[in-house]
Amino acid sequence: MRRLPLVVLTVLATCLVTLLAPAGAPAPASAAEACTAGDRCSFYLANSWRPGSADIAFAVGGSPATALVGDWDGNGSDTVGLRRASVLTLLSASRTCAPTTGLAYGRPTDTVLVGDWDGNGTDTPAVRRGNVYHLSNSLTGGAADAIVGYGRAGDEVFVGDWDGNGTDTLALRRGNVFYLKNSLGSGAADVVFGYGRAADEILVGDWDGNGTDTLAVRRGSQWHMRNDLRSGPAQQVVAYGRPTDTALAGDWDGNGTDTPGVYRGARAETTCQTGAATNPGATPSAAPPPAGGQGGSASFTAGTIISDAEFFNAGAMSMEQVRAFLVEKNPRCTPAADGTACLKDYRMTTPTLTSSFCAPYQGAAGEDAATIISKAATACGVNPRVLLVILQKEQGLVTASGSSLTAARYSKAMGFRCPDGSPCDPTYAGLASQVYYAASRLVQYGAQPTSFRFRAGGTYEIAYHPTASCGSSSVTITNRATAALYNYTPYQPNAAALANMQGSGDSCSSYGNRNFWRYYRLWFGSTGV
Repeated sequence: MRRLPLVVLTVLATCLVTLLAPAGAPAPASAAEACTAGDRCSFYLANSWRPGSADIAFAVGGSPATALVGDWDGNGSDTVGLRRASVLTLLSASRTCAPTTGLAYGRPTDTVLVGDWDGNGTDTPAVRRGNVYHLSNSLTGGAADAIVGYGRAGDEVFVGDWDGNGTDTLALRRGNVFYLKNSLGSGAADVVFGYGRAADEILVGDWDGNGTDTLAVRRGSQWHMRNDLRSGPAQQVVAYGRPTDTALAGDWDGNGTDTPGVYRGARAETTCQTGAATNPGATPSAAPPPAGGQGGSASFTAGTIISDAEFFNAGAMSMEQVRAFLVEKNPRCTPAADGTACLKDYRMTTPTLTSSFCAPYQGAAGEDAATIISKAATACGVNPRVLLVILQKEQGLVTASGSSLTAARYSKAMGFRCPDGSPCDPTYAGLASQVYYAASRLVQYGAQPTSFRFRAGGTYEIAYHPTASCGSSSVTITNRATAALYNYTPYQPNAAALANMQGSGDSCSSYGNRNFWRYYRLWFGSTGV
């Protein structure tokens, strides 16, 4: 069997059922149109090494995750899986909203690997902590079946069947030198050789179908493959996809040969898309058309405020870009008379924060707002733009200056755990706690949908205002991101609020979700819908 390494990428997975224990039957999917190449599918997989066309295209959507590749059911074909915190959600087939298996394994901070550790034909997880590997031989979670040490904590690690015996083992890279073991244990490497450059992206696969995994290096859109474990020039060079794609490899059709795939961002704008989204004409080298033009939808749509792809794009802004944005939006800001700083200049000693739905936030002295926003976005897999807009629509902190700057505003910066008509929960006071735990809650809404009122795919009577006499109207929420916004702020704008986008409506108007949409479009051009 061909065993593949973990492929790390940011994936959006709404239609997948996120589980905290071994899974039973997945929840039924909501009907929607299958994706096509022009719709910007998530994955484009090829069953051969001919350049250009993908044989399979399918969509996933929702919260950011780490993507895995493996043969989860031992049928000889590889499919993808996704990891969120310590939960793995594994697709049974390469199609939109295929049935899934879920399990919890390891800690959110572990590095996850995938391999056939016992040679039974089924891929299962391992987690890495330093130079120690905790291997499981099942997809049921629980304790590790084997614990082995190999290499150094700083080594880059890959998984493959290096000797063709049907069992996957480990390889380490130091610079451009690879150290391969043909057994699961410590000790000297069985094979040592150099290949490629230290900065190359590495993929593992059985490129010629002989039962043994070897290496490929990827530079831009070119894959440089060898069919043996020796130094020397590539034996085959193939172009596939774009340089900006995330590359992966697998035996997608079960023919014994690993072939390329690329990940190109999320597509699913609804809870789930149905149907096998195979698309032989999908060409990863062709750019997808813009969705809805530069600005997306020009009018507020209550059921689809922002796309999942946009909402959960944690890499949309770097820390430096966040820092520059804060300066750009408020260049003439002056601190308050009591010394309360502008957001662009604000610094604090941050605590270490943890959540079941995010990676830990490591506290540090003297962190500025851009660092806090960027670290929280990365830890939780939420777009930093989303956090910036919520800071503005809740407390106006992005543009606040002078007397508008108060310690109280920073204390409740995101409005998290600040219910209408009641004091805020002091447990979550302070900029860092507000940003991190608000981001965590935005992820939790989709990870535990039955625990909250609004869910993607549902139709609800959503009020215009906390005053019941102001009325409500029926809204069908199309995606996870919009459901998260309504769970966070459970009101929709009425006609008066929408008629005066820059100002006030009437006594029954609320502005939270309107202002989220308005600021997002004003600052970033589109909400992706």
